[in-house]
Amino acid sequence: IAGNQLMIVAGAEGGLNKNTYRTLSDFNPFITSRPILTNNAFTAYYLGLKGSAKTLEYDLRVGYKQNDNLPLFVLNTKNFSRFGVKYADVDFTYGTASLTFRPSTNIIVNAAINKNFYTKKAEPQAWGLPSIEFNGSVQYKTLNKKLLLTAESYVNDGIPYTDDLGNTGKSNLLLDISLGANYAITKNVGIFAQANNLAN
Repeated sequence: IAGNQLMIVAGAEGGLNKNTYRTLSDFNPFITSRPILTNNAFTAYYLGLKGSAKTLEYDLRVGYKQNDNLPLFVLNTKNFSRFGVKYADVDFTYGTASLTFRPSTNIIVNAAINKNFYTKKAEPQAWGLPSIEFNGSVQYKTLNKKLLLTAESYVNDGIPYTDDLGNTGKSNLLLDISLGANYAITKNVGIFAQANNLAN
């Protein structure tokens, strides 16, 4: 519409997600050690706007996604630190917005928000899946760009849960804050420090 500053994007895609122990535990590290593994077929459609200027990049999208055998997570009452995997057909409408702002050559600000509206589901709720997620980060380079300081945050709303006895509920809001520092001593050698879960 206006060069790189304003573009319309639209598309449709489909495929098969091969669920493995690694992919499931990346999303939920507390799954049982021997989950049932079933592939997830999906079809997605989206429409949005994106663009970039001198100091700003943005991407705004809305879409609809159909899922067959989407993995959901069920609390195991025999071991409350573990979740079983349950597959269900779940369709949802979503909206996403991401922003990258570079006020100077030494500072980068990133922010992204995602909202899901679960419209069709075989289960009463999309167990273990958030409806709102927010990510934000600030990066600052100093000392001739040898030192990189980073602050990051992640927030999601209360997540609906169920257990294998049929009890249901909703978790509290999740807030995670982390700080990091990386210093390049030479081109190939560096040191770093990272502090996670500062909001406990």
